[in-house]
Amino acid sequence: MGKILYKGEINIVAGNVTQVSEGTGGAEGRLTRASLTLNIWDPESREEVKTYLTANAWNSKNRNMADRAKKAIRRGDFFVFVCGELEEDTPATDGTPRLKANIIDFQRNWKREFVEGDNRKTVLVANIGAIDIKEDKTIVRLPIDVWSKETSSSETQWIGVSFKNGKAKGAAKLEVGAPVAILGGKIHETVVEERNATYYNMAGFEFIKGYKNKKEESANGTPSNGNSFQENVEPSDFAELDIDDSDLPF
Repeated sequence: MGKILYKGEINIVAGNVTQVSEGTGGAEGRLTRASLTLNIWDPESREEVKTYLTANAWNSKNRNMADRAKKAIRRGDFFVFVCGELEEDTPATDGTPRLKANIIDFQRNWKREFVEGDNRKTVLVANIGAIDIKEDKTIVRLPIDVWSKETSSSETQWIGVSFKNGKAKGAAKLEVGAPVAILGGKIHETVVEERNATYYNMAGFEFIKGYKNKKEESANGTPSNGNSFQENVEPSDFAELDIDDSDLPF
């Protein structure tokens, strides 16, 4: 099941796509739809409610979002969708609530930081590179592809996300290689001069685990949202370095 990971001026939803369809009639060639099934917390009943979401990607004068979605999104793929307003739609025939929203962006390997007053939050999505289970926390390490202005190319930035308390037990059950979307705090940078390396860590608040698209994995030999893993980087190297996170707001 997918979930709403972040709500604000924009909304970030993550999950495996259950269906992909194209617009018809006046929307033919201009619209691509991605359907997801979400668990949404209902404060009145104090339980999660299954809800269907239709995320609409439209072509416009400036952006060919529908064309991009048609080419990139397949049923079973795990994505983060950046959407506008989440609007109520006509319930399904079985009574299941439905929402609809327009897609602003969608990603499978991504980092985005948001400022809320004095607080900074971060959303990550990637395949899990490594999991370190410690006595008081679980660290999930993600390889995120970021653009370097210095080299004019994409580079892999490893980010360690620390989960504590009840979230640590859930994070420990995640699977290396599987996709995950994470909401956390500010990313802290640590430079280790003797290793000539920079490490990135943050506190994890929530995560949405995805499943591997078996159809694509069997065809390509990689998970459906595979990252650009660098052959000369071993995730185990990061497990040797226990970054001091005592100053992080866990």
